Amino acid sequence: MSTRGEHYGALRTHLRAVLVENGVSELKWNKLNGKDHFDAAVGASSLVVNAARAGRLRVDVLVWDTYDSRHRVSNRDDLANLHRMYHHLLHAVMGKRWPSSARWMLVPDESTCLRHNDIHYFLSLKERKLVIARPGLFDETPSAMWRRVYRVTSVVPQTSHDNELIQVADIMAGMGAFAREAYGDFAHWCDSHAPQQRLWSAGPTSGLSNTDKCRFPLMFEFNRLCKQSRMRVSLRSHRGFRTMNPSSPINFWWYEPQHALDKAPTTTPAGKC
Repeated sequence: MSTRGEHYGALRTHLRAVLVENGVSELKWNKLNGKDHFDAAVGASSLVVNAARAGRLRVDVLVWDTYDSRHRVSNRDDLANLHRMYHHLLHAVMGKRWPSSARWMLVPDESTCLRHNDIHYFLSLKERKLVIARPGLFDETPSAMWRRVYRVTSVVPQTSHDNELIQVADIMAGMGAFAREAYGDFAHWCDSHAPQQRLWSAGPTSGLSNTDKCRFPLMFEFNRLCKQSRMRVSLRSHRGFRTMNPSSPINFWWYEPQHALDKAPTTTPAGKC
C-alpha cells in the first residue's frame, strides 16, 4: 500500500478507529476468524476502497504461480524469489504509479524474513533510468541522459501491531493470494449462499473452517465494494482478483514469466559449489 505523507496519519487514525470499534487489537490474514475480525476486516476494506477512489492511497498486490515455467525449477530459493518479487513490485509502484518527484519512506513489516537493507540497496540502484532524448533543432544526434524516477530516503521497519496500514496490507496480500488459490471453493460457497443470508454466520456453513467462514464472505464483500466504486477489479472472469489496467488505484498484478530465461533463483545443493 502506498500513500502521500499528508494522508498517512489520517488513514492510520481511521483504521485504528475501525479496530477499536470491533474490539480487535490487530488484523492478520492468517488469524482472520470470528465475527469481530470479520467486521473489522470489512470496515477496513471499505475505508481502503473509498480512500483509493478519492486518490488518497494505492493498493498494489503482486501474486505469482509457483507452478508456472518460472518457478518449476529444482532447488528453488523461495526467499530470494520473494525478494525479487518485492523488487519488481516496489520498483513498478514508485517508478510508474506516483510522480517522479516523490520522496519515499518505506515502512515494511519487520517481522518478515525480508532483508530490508538488500531491498533498499537494490532500489537505490534502480532509481534512475537511461533516457534517450530526441534530437534538437540543430543537433541531429539523439542524446542519452539519466533521469531520476523515484528516490528512497529511508527504510523504517515496524511491527504490524504498531502500524494499521501494515495490517491492512497483510489482509490485501493474503486475500489476493488466497482468492487465486481457493477460487473453486469460493465459487461453490457463492453458489450455495443465498443473497438474503447474512455474509457471516456463527453456525455451521457447509463444513467451512472458521477462517474460511470469514475469508469467503470478505472476498465477496471486497469484490462488491470494488464493483460499486468502479475499480475495475476482476474476480469471476479470472478466477481470482486481477486488475487488467495497472494504473487503477487498486491493482492486483499477476506476475507472468517474461521470457524463456526468466527463472526463479535457486540454491546450491549441499556438497556442491
